[in-house]
Amino acid sequence: MKTSRNLAILSAAVAAVLTGGAASALTPGAGGIVSDTDTITVNNVTANDNFKACKIVDVIYDSNANTVSYAFTSAFTTWQNSLANDNAYKNLTIADYMAYSDGTASGATISTPITAIDQLTAALAASSDIAASCVNMTTSGTSATATVPYGAYLVLPKVESGADVSMSKAYGAMMLNLNVKEQSGSYVVDKAEATADAKAANVGAVVKAANKDSFAIGENITYTITATAPTYPANAANRQFRVEDSWESGLSGINYSSVSITSGGTTYTVDTGSDCGSGNYCIKNGTTTVGFVEAGSDKASFVFNDLSVTPSPITITYTSQLDSDATLGNKTGNDSVNENSARIGVPQDFYNTSNFEFSDPSTVTAYTFGIRINKLDENSQALTGATFQLCSDSACNTVIATIDMTNDSTKEYKSLAEGTYYLKETVAPTGYVLPSAPTTVQIVRASSPNDGYFVLAITNTKTNFNLPFTGGRGVVVYAILGVSIITVASVYYVRKKKQA
Repeated sequence: MKTSRNLAILSAAVAAVLTGGAASALTPGAGGIVSDTDTITVNNVTANDNFKACKIVDVIYDSNANTVSYAFTSAFTTWQNSLANDNAYKNLTIADYMAYSDGTASGATISTPITAIDQLTAALAASSDIAASCVNMTTSGTSATATVPYGAYLVLPKVESGADVSMSKAYGAMMLNLNVKEQSGSYVVDKAEATADAKAANVGAVVKAANKDSFAIGENITYTITATAPTYPANAANRQFRVEDSWESGLSGINYSSVSITSGGTTYTVDTGSDCGSGNYCIKNGTTTVGFVEAGSDKASFVFNDLSVTPSPITITYTSQLDSDATLGNKTGNDSVNENSARIGVPQDFYNTSNFEFSDPSTVTAYTFGIRINKLDENSQALTGATFQLCSDSACNTVIATIDMTNDSTKEYKSLAEGTYYLKETVAPTGYVLPSAPTTVQIVRASSPNDGYFVLAITNTKTNFNLPFTGGRGVVVYAILGVSIITVASVYYVRKKKQA
């Protein structure tokens, strides 16, 4: 590819003119710029990864002289004219540009003279004129294509302001050209340089994990993020990468004093007493700042500068907790349950400082459950007046909570991880017997009710001594007994009186 470019285009650019024979098939537009179009293609891309093609060189056709020449586009010329006189790109020629190599994913530094397209792309990044001259390519399957006028194009990942999309790879700059050649007395498109394989590198990866999957509310959760840093095209201007961590409302977020970052045997800390601009915390290796943390209410980004952290796996650990508004139960349908996600972000085109592409998130869920106590008598009627202790052991040496049902026949308690618990009744309703043993409670996530509450029906029986019902046989017996006692007492009293 490189050799054919040098032979077909570089020689024509140096000569500044290419002569033809009979009538040409080229269509000149304003300023003689050829408006004929054809397709450029980038292969070996991943579905949904998007690109843009920025025109750098126009093909100029002089119909009177029947000659073809090459010139930088007006956008490129405007940018070049804005440069300082000592800028390396101030006097860049078409021949210089055509001598460049495609973007590379090696990450190596290219020495002067500047011969890598990545370096030129970095210099072009701030030019609004260049950005306005770019067109979006269409990705289908493993190829991205665009139908564009003849000329030389710089192909980059597509940058969208404020975009929050996922790029599967870190793509370097690429060069695609629709050249012109003489054939059978006419000028025709030469597509030898119109197709290229994507220049891509590892975009990085991230895995999120927790020390277990179910918790009590207020219990510490230890989260671990393992991130693989990306590799970059050579001389990329923006070499930041970020690990973004986000959490739902049922989680308390990051305890920043607990954060530990390790990579390649080195431990980094988050200095919550420092300010790295805009209220961000500094990430430090000793006293050296290597990045910062953008701390938000439901999201935090750990931003590492210029590969200051070695590209070996980076481990970020911290603690968090479930809040009182945590959602109970299993994940059902599309509902989310106390989710915490992490993903890695790299610059969209390595030359733009404000927009990042993100990997797919790695997500973990913190589950919590509850119990619902229904207090009943032997006839399954609601009872009030009981008190319970919820314990982690059958002897109730460790009490988790006291549940007072003095005025309630149904009571809920939430904040239980999976496991076995014991519900001991310590006060029974008046006139009822305390159960002889605690009730065993099994919290099993796989069998959790939709609302997360495991239902317990606790029944009490009445005491053994029962007063007789009014009007029953008991009343007659007691009446006869009472009359007999009174009669005997009366007889005894009369006899005693006569004896006196």
